[in-house]
Amino acid sequence: MKNFIRLADMVSNPILIVALDGMILHANESAKTLLSISKADCCKNIFDLIPDLQLSAEDGFVCRDVVLRNFKLQVCVHTFTSDVGTGPYSVLLFEDTPISSKLLSQILEAVDEGLTVIDASGNLEICNQTSRELLGITPKMQKIFTCNGLPLDTASKYFAVGENLGQMLKENNYLGEALYPTAIIEKTTVRKNLKYGNGVNMTYTDTPVLDEAQNVKHVVLTGRDVSRMVQLENQLYELEKIKNAYYSQLMKLVKNKDVNDPVCSSKKMEHILGLSSKVALTDAPIFLTGESGVGKEEVARYIHRCSGRADKPFIAINCSAVPEQLIESELFGYAPGSFTGASKGGKKGLLEEANGGTFFLDEIGELPFSVQSKLLRVVQENQMYRIGATVPINIDVRYISATNLSENELKNSARFRRDLYYRICVVPIHIPPLRERTDDIVPLVSHFLEYFNKKYTKKIRLSNIVMRRMSRLDWPGNAREIKNVVERLVILGDDGVIDEEHLQYALEMDSEGAVDKISVNGVMPLAEAHLLLDKILIEEAYAQHGTIVDAAKALGTYPSTIHRKIKAGQVKLNT
Repeated sequence: MKNFIRLADMVSNPILIVALDGMILHANESAKTLLSISKADCCKNIFDLIPDLQLSAEDGFVCRDVVLRNFKLQVCVHTFTSDVGTGPYSVLLFEDTPISSKLLSQILEAVDEGLTVIDASGNLEICNQTSRELLGITPKMQKIFTCNGLPLDTASKYFAVGENLGQMLKENNYLGEALYPTAIIEKTTVRKNLKYGNGVNMTYTDTPVLDEAQNVKHVVLTGRDVSRMVQLENQLYELEKIKNAYYSQLMKLVKNKDVNDPVCSSKKMEHILGLSSKVALTDAPIFLTGESGVGKEEVARYIHRCSGRADKPFIAINCSAVPEQLIESELFGYAPGSFTGASKGGKKGLLEEANGGTFFLDEIGELPFSVQSKLLRVVQENQMYRIGATVPINIDVRYISATNLSENELKNSARFRRDLYYRICVVPIHIPPLRERTDDIVPLVSHFLEYFNKKYTKKIRLSNIVMRRMSRLDWPGNAREIKNVVERLVILGDDGVIDEEHLQYALEMDSEGAVDKISVNGVMPLAEAHLLLDKILIEEAYAQHGTIVDAAKALGTYPSTIHRKIKAGQVKLNT
């Protein structure tokens, strides 16, 4: 038997020597690993570990299939009954199983984490290549990791049994403390992060493996070099600080932002505002085009605030809102006694009022042809005459014009002088309709909702469904239509959340027969009700059609009626 014992200890296959009653007489190291037995377990009975194993009472050699922990493996049994000095015994040679050698080695090497297994005393049992690199095992140290005289780079390198790895690493200033896990004492999984003098950051997980008596038999240590991750976390922390700094600066800018600046979120509108702020630094005449209600006057005022004339007057005139017989006196003013009914002291024109600042001509395409030539001379010579005056007045004005007509419609129109067009259209800026910049819809709705809640002392909120629907509507009236609908929702709604039914009702008020849908929430004088109804209908008609002439035609009235109400302050038309 002694010869068999020496032979067994030299073979990599698991080998057991057992008595015929199943008592284990000897087990080589591979067998101990396969069967999870220690030196003290050598008196164990093999039938307790492999119940279906069969031993013969006669000399002979046989191979059998057995099941060990749900693994099916083959064992060759050679029985000896006539060995001198001993009783009958059998030598069990197990196949080179996946759980005992080659496949296990390949699996261990495939894991990108360091994996080490030690026994309860800290002696190394298994150690893959990644773990050896993390632990800092060098060729000089490799001599201690031997198994049966075989070096680590042989097939036995994963089972260097007998050396206390923790003590050795501690003596050599390596990661020894990681191999004295609390897991052995507390019998629980322990996680630890360690940073070493060479700058390496490691994270370890120590997991105890307990036997049936709840004693620690092994500890599995998995380790990962997280230096790169720590470096990225530090970079992320620095980026977070930079982001917070920029956020603080942004909040200061938002706090100082002019509340009258155009509300936008789309790239197109941001480009327009960027271009506007750039040309605002010059005195070049600017020509704004776009559909009715896109916010041309808001852009014009933004240009004025960005210019060097920001502290000077901004004077605006809607050329379509002033009767033709009055437009000239509104623009140029008049001298004392220049016509019957004229003020004795004369009157300044709007151009003169804008001296030093910005003069905004909205809907300039509606300017009477007879006035256009006089305006052209003023733009060219920076001088103007009041009606009835003979002495010129020097003026310094920056001109911004706007129209809802296209460039071709203006240039080819018999009602508009081409020489005036080219004089006032040095920098053309086209403002696209909302259907081409839908990202601006939600910010506009939120802005108008906040404004009208304050104006009417309401606390109206819009549901998410209403917000989504409003963001998908076409809005042919552009920002002006959105403003009117939001104001309508605030006026007609009670404090609380506006749902889709309220929105549908507000939208239907723009359609034919909308007057029938207006409800009365309280009693008021009829005269006041008539004025309110006139205001709503005139402003809605202008919002839809863009000019007073077309609005009057849609309402079945005369443009002069609308002009009279505007002059009396009963109607306000937004451009």
